[in-house]
Amino acid sequence: MVKYTRGVRYLVGRDNLLIVAEDIITSIRNQMVDGLIQIKPDKLEKGHQVLINDGPFKGFYGIFERYIKGSDRIIMLLNALHSKVEIDSWMVRPCPKIYLKKNNVDYL
Repeated sequence: MVKYTRGVRYLVGRDNLLIVAEDIITSIRNQMVDGLIQIKPDKLEKGHQVLINDGPFKGFYGIFERYIKGSDRIIMLLNALHSKVEIDSWMVRPCPKIYLKKNNVDYL
């Protein structure tokens, strides 16, 4: 049982122990490489709406265009500037599709 680890203020369920299902533990272990969990970024496809979550354009939306070959950067169309920008892929995340309802018809 973990009682302390550096950088953690408290553990969820510290007063009432929580049981983690074995399949969740196995899933986490399967993502480990050399003792560290490797988080795979979401795979983007051309036309996906993305939100920039870090850097000078944090909070801006855009449209994913393509990955830059041989790097961890992408090209996207930034809505606010109506132009293409090159940005690190880890700085963006895909946006969920939002449906608007008008006259009982769903619009994307």
